[in-house]
Amino acid sequence: MAEKTLEQIDEEMERLAAERQQVLDETRKEVVEDVKQKIRKYKITKTELRSALPVMRRTKPKKDSTKKS
Repeated sequence: MAEKTLEQIDEEMERLAAERQQVLDETRKEVVEDVKQKIRKYKITKTELRSALPVMRRTKPKKDSTKKS
């Protein structure tokens, strides 16, 4: 078995990452359409969807009222 250099491995990893991204981009439309159909079929509401999604925004930290000045 031929040994690979780190440079060869890095090049292969970059190539595979690009290939992975391409496959994800190609299948995205199909997946989105499938999700839309399921939402219509099961009559899922916006509120139900929001509760299933991860929180994307950051909230402001609460003021700590226990601190002494």
